[in-house]
Amino acid sequence: MEKEEYKLHAIHEKDNWWFISKRRNIQYLLNRYVKPKGKLLFLDIGCGSGANSEIFAPGYNAIGVDISYEALNDYRRKKYKYLICADGNRLPIADSCVDTVLVLDALEHLDDDRALSDIHRICKPGGLIVLTVPAYSFLWTLRDLPVGHKRRYSISQLREKMIKYNFQVKKITYLNAFLFFPLLFKAIAERWLKIKTDRGKGSIIVVSPFLNKILVSLLNMERILWILTGLAFGTSIICVAENEAR
Repeated sequence: MEKEEYKLHAIHEKDNWWFISKRRNIQYLLNRYVKPKGKLLFLDIGCGSGANSEIFAPGYNAIGVDISYEALNDYRRKKYKYLICADGNRLPIADSCVDTVLVLDALEHLDDDRALSDIHRICKPGGLIVLTVPAYSFLWTLRDLPVGHKRRYSISQLREKMIKYNFQVKKITYLNAFLFFPLLFKAIAERWLKIKTDRGKGSIIVVSPFLNKILVSLLNMERILWILTGLAFGTSIICVAENEAR
């Protein structure tokens, strides 16, 4: 991810509608699927400037991993017990020691086969992996470039990857359905009409405080839908899976 993008994340992660909703989605999955048992060890791969650490309960030990020294130097690092500057493809973590691994908008930056193999190695049998990734290769736009995306996924592609590396999928669904058609139109305009309006701009959509609240409320309502039934399409995918015994 470009340095300017890290700075934008550090500025906007706390209050921006996109990040607020993502944290609430992950918090729901942790509350639903994590079984409290002593001092749990969490690993947050691609932790960036650390805003996601707000979702960890006081009883968790959380390790943040990111390849960027700039991101790890942000003041919010204090919410992690430990920080590691490392490549997510080669985790300097012992085998079978992590209870839950978070890979939030990070897998698409990595060699996913290598990363998932390493996550399987470090995750305890019965431990969890929680992921969010961007959806659909045909939704690729210039906003994917500054954040360093290598790919986007369909649910079937992500499910196949999880099964390949011995993860049992517990919940998988698309997210952000209301953004699907605007992003689709944007992708078509860029690909076929050669309109490149986002060159040089960051990926974060910053709106007025009033609209920010509306978008947070809209995504809160959407969360009820994907919890109950799942969504048939969207611009992102969220997945929680259990690490099967070796």
